[in-house]
Amino acid sequence: MFILIIPSWYPSKENKLSGIFFKEQAEALSRAGHKVIVAYPEMWNILKFPRRFFKQGILVQTENNLDVFRYKGYNYFPKLYNLKKKLFLKRAKKLYRLIEEKHGKPDVIHAHSALYGGYAASVIGKEENIPTVLTEHSSAFSRDIYNRVQIRIIKKTLNDIDKVIAVGIGLKKDIEKIVPNRVIEMIPNMIDTDKFRPLTKNDSYNSFTFFSLGFLDYNKGFDILIKAFKKAKIDNSQLLIGGEGKEKKKLISLRDKLGLQNQVKFLGRLNRKQVLKEMNSCDIFVLASRQETFGVVLIEALACGKPVIATRSGGPEIIVNDNNGLLVPADDIAFLAKAMVRIRKEINQYDSEIIRKICTDNFSREAIVKKIELQYFNLIDKNLL
Repeated sequence: MFILIIPSWYPSKENKLSGIFFKEQAEALSRAGHKVIVAYPEMWNILKFPRRFFKQGILVQTENNLDVFRYKGYNYFPKLYNLKKKLFLKRAKKLYRLIEEKHGKPDVIHAHSALYGGYAASVIGKEENIPTVLTEHSSAFSRDIYNRVQIRIIKKTLNDIDKVIAVGIGLKKDIEKIVPNRVIEMIPNMIDTDKFRPLTKNDSYNSFTFFSLGFLDYNKGFDILIKAFKKAKIDNSQLLIGGEGKEKKKLISLRDKLGLQNQVKFLGRLNRKQVLKEMNSCDIFVLASRQETFGVVLIEALACGKPVIATRSGGPEIIVNDNNGLLVPADDIAFLAKAMVRIRKEINQYDSEIIRKICTDNFSREAIVKKIELQYFNLIDKNLL
């Protein structure tokens, strides 16, 4: 099957983690035997990136055995959303024509996020009579930060796309509020269980270790986590936090104010190898998000056989169960503190092999690819009728 991927954002030299889950899914589909090509209108905000720094135009290259067609250019209308969608579509069409000339017509177009890959996919799919799939990932739905113009674009896109997929149950419900008459599938993100696996624990950590990872912003709830750790008062324990973000200074100040300098440590930005090390070195992984569309870091921890604590924030509910950890209300210091105390006492009741098996059965590349393939085949069969 020939699958054309149109992502709304995608890894680049400037931001290697942007859209990393889109990239990994595309690579997994390619490894499963499909022909996969990425068409990415890479748009830079003209207000943030001076023209002299970037060379504009179409760039075609092979990245991890995946052909990626990029249209590198500026977004001249960062706040004019209707003009931005037209510019994105214009560049996506140019990439599509080039790909069609070289590789033929795709069997299916799969976009990631409605703004604006999904919009472009819906238009191109209709014009070319190609089935279209949209996977929505954005936490902006739950945070209610889209304006009226963006919502109109999203609503039209969701109605025009042939199949809509959400990566979490909370996100699925948010999308259904916008298009209540549409059937929304739920297919979670995947994890490479070959890379994320149990390793020998780092003996340098002599204390019971809680680990958390994410962008240091308000939505991720690191302030709640630090306060809960203080309230839990667990002997001989430490909290390690990986990631960077605009809240870092506030969080360091909060840690110092609570007198936790020796127990709470900020590890900074971590690459995948460092994340794997910390996942295996910790005793418990904690995610205290206020809203979370899915929670890939949770399944990374589970693939390493680690129990987790997470909040009922929209995504973790389909990941965490009695066999692999605890769920607590979002934005609740007391409940999170109690969960940290409880899981410390009951740590020996968790079986790392069972934790990993549940994760592999539900979130491995093979498991998720099968679910996505089923959506493709159903659409193609319907299109042939």
